[in-house]
Amino acid sequence: MGKSIDELIDLDKKHFIHPTSSLKQQQTEGAAHIFTKGKDIYLYDIHGKKFIDAMSSLWNVNIGHGREELAKAAFEQMSKLAFSSCFSTFSNEPAIELAEKLASVASGDLRAVFFTSGGSEANDTAYKLARHYWILKGEKKRKKIISRTKSYHGVAMGATSATGLKPFRDFTNSLAPDFCYADHLSAQSLRDTIEQEGPETVAAFIAEPVQGAGGVHIAPQNYFKEVKKICDEYGILFIADEVITGFGRTGTYFGMEHYGIIPDMVCFAKGVTSGYAQLGGVILSKSLHEQLIELST
Repeated sequence: MGKSIDELIDLDKKHFIHPTSSLKQQQTEGAAHIFTKGKDIYLYDIHGKKFIDAMSSLWNVNIGHGREELAKAAFEQMSKLAFSSCFSTFSNEPAIELAEKLASVASGDLRAVFFTSGGSEANDTAYKLARHYWILKGEKKRKKIISRTKSYHGVAMGATSATGLKPFRDFTNSLAPDFCYADHLSAQSLRDTIEQEGPETVAAFIAEPVQGAGGVHIAPQNYFKEVKKICDEYGILFIADEVITGFGRTGTYFGMEHYGIIPDMVCFAKGVTSGYAQLGGVILSKSLHEQLIELST
């Protein structure tokens, strides 16, 4: 038999630490809701109460809850091959086929995919790739990452350090170095930040097409065209954080399509599996991919 409602509430307090939550509130008030199942756009809690999942949980359940065909596909693949290392040029069929599929739906010349376990790791990977690129180019001073105020890029150390929302950074007293922030709606602020830091020290600029956790901020008209032009002018890589906006969330496969911008890298997660499995990644442009091939030993 399953656990009783009181048992679940007690066990939640004892053993489950919730992200972005008050530990004291959890102990005194218990979980706000304990969900037991989902179907389509609805969630059901332990009391049988039905809710509309208006945020798609964490902006990620793009195709709804309870899709049995996805559970069946996962079962079939796990029964055949559950895991295979991709280190040292080892590969597997599903990874190859998914990489090809992502390249086919991405805009412009975005074509090569590095897979991760989620969105925070995807963003951290993009920062590392940007810095690695400049090391290979012989410009080792280019290591700073500029993000925007009110941005959110994840919970890993690099992703937290890139997040423009100060309360997320205040959670720790030892952030990763070489992250700076431009005003979230001002292209001029990006230029000023680059000049202040020194263009020769900046590796990349990262931005969400539509800011999520920061308050669902939509950039002014032509903002992204202006910042892409600035990045090109200073030779700075442009990273689009599409973790929330990818896979139809804004009506197109990726949010940057609305602005006519082709980034050097696109970070994705969430909607790629609709939350049915942990997956993320970074899609590289053909130009960046080819340069990395040429520069690598």
